[in-house]
Amino acid sequence: MTKREFLRQTHSPQIIQPNKRKKAVSSNVIALSKVQPIDLSLLSINGSTVGQSFKEHQPIKTPRSETDSTSSIVHSYSSVNMSEDNCFLFEIHPLLADAKDADVSELFIKKCKMCNSMCNFLDKNHKQAIDDKSAILNEIMGFVSYSNQVSNFGKSEYSSIIHLFLRNIERSPPLPKSFAFLYNDTDGPSDQYEEASWPHLSMVYDIIIEFLSNRRFAIRLCSVNDLRNLINAALCLFRSPDSRERDKLSKLFHIMYRTFNDYRGIIRNIVASFLQASLELTRLPFGISEILIAYCSVVSGFRMPLLQEHQDFYKKYILPLHSHTFLKFFHQQLVSIVCVFCDKQLSFAVQTISDLINRWPVISPSKQILFISEIQHLIERIRVESASYIIVRLCRLISYCLQNSSFAVIERTLMMWESEQFLRVLSHYGATSLSIVIPAMYQVAMTHWCDAVKKLALTALQVLRNSNSSVFEVIGPQLKRIESDRVLNQMKRANAWKNLIDNSTLDDNSRLIRLTEISIIFIGCEELKPKNIKELRKSV
Repeated sequence: MTKREFLRQTHSPQIIQPNKRKKAVSSNVIALSKVQPIDLSLLSINGSTVGQSFKEHQPIKTPRSETDSTSSIVHSYSSVNMSEDNCFLFEIHPLLADAKDADVSELFIKKCKMCNSMCNFLDKNHKQAIDDKSAILNEIMGFVSYSNQVSNFGKSEYSSIIHLFLRNIERSPPLPKSFAFLYNDTDGPSDQYEEASWPHLSMVYDIIIEFLSNRRFAIRLCSVNDLRNLINAALCLFRSPDSRERDKLSKLFHIMYRTFNDYRGIIRNIVASFLQASLELTRLPFGISEILIAYCSVVSGFRMPLLQEHQDFYKKYILPLHSHTFLKFFHQQLVSIVCVFCDKQLSFAVQTISDLINRWPVISPSKQILFISEIQHLIERIRVESASYIIVRLCRLISYCLQNSSFAVIERTLMMWESEQFLRVLSHYGATSLSIVIPAMYQVAMTHWCDAVKKLALTALQVLRNSNSSVFEVIGPQLKRIESDRVLNQMKRANAWKNLIDNSTLDDNSRLIRLTEISIIFIGCEELKPKNIKELRKSV
């Protein structure tokens, strides 16, 4: 492995999170009767600061990997299908502007066929051919941008333009390197992939975009096979690693969906196949974010209520994307289209939250943070009455997240208290929700090692107390009793172990080691640890 390859490997920072626990003071022999219950007065916070705590809180930033500062590498590749026999047969003259009206159609078709030949941008001997083809493509693009010229086109000209586009863009772009083993540790590859023949491909895309956008374009002059081939070729190329090409394809997608009314079902089927196939990939998901952005504007134009086919599309192809290995590369776009669907069909918000809980990424804290953020967006779109179906599962999930070993997950969960709709839902189902959420939140506020997280937890508890004081006062004594029972149980177990050690045949050094371990493991048992062997012998 070279030095550069080693530096490009991404390693996540490992943060050691100490288990800081509440410790009670006791004598050499533990007096169980002296255990004091925990006072909830610790939760008192100035009311004027409650509303500002979440707004002023800055999320804790974990250290970034050193590899983030490395410069990106540009990979140039050529995926066009070369035709060496005809690549130099580009005749610029005569120009279309100089041709007679009777010869314009024949000359236009001839020049379109010329451009079906490909140039090798990696070969310096093709420089003249590259320049000649660029001049012809510019001439064609200027020709199709005029409405008067397009109005005179017939089926032959339409077919020539579509074949020109298909011949130039139909190819198999190279697949990027697999990053499956790094998906939890990297923020994304910094390498860029650029098609060597992009100068010509860019003009070809501009030609078809200008042609389809022309107000004199008549779809009746296009053959069914040409349109099907055009749609299929364009949508399949969203997997191209060149971001410039994907941007052009996004523009083309909008134009095709707007222009080809009778082919919208075919477009949706191809998009569905593309998304379903991407779930099985172990490589970077090029094109998913662009597809989702493009289709998001399509969904925003759907009528309410949604047709059954649109509902099936959402459930079969959009929701499963949450299980994608590389979710974080397109999660923002996924949330956008999910929210648009939920705005069109209100019942989708509750169904989506339930689906996210079923797909919860137990072993990936980074994906858990993404899911929590999405759930917060979805809660803004549900009615309080409809939340009864998921309130118990949602509160159990929040309680689970508050007990997570990652402080970032706990922090992001507590930031949900910024949402007024979330607070309304919790308050409406206070008897059910608070009894599940408050114990875990109280544990964070009392024992978490991070002061910023403890402050957030205390603020959230104060907000809940102010919003539903009656339920909170009922749960408060239960918390004190549970905490006291837990401490008493720990001390009983420690006393039992101490008696076993005192009555054992271990030597003094071994007993000192065992008692030291007990004082660390059990809460409130620090005094069990003798300072030295002399003190150990006196206590026996």
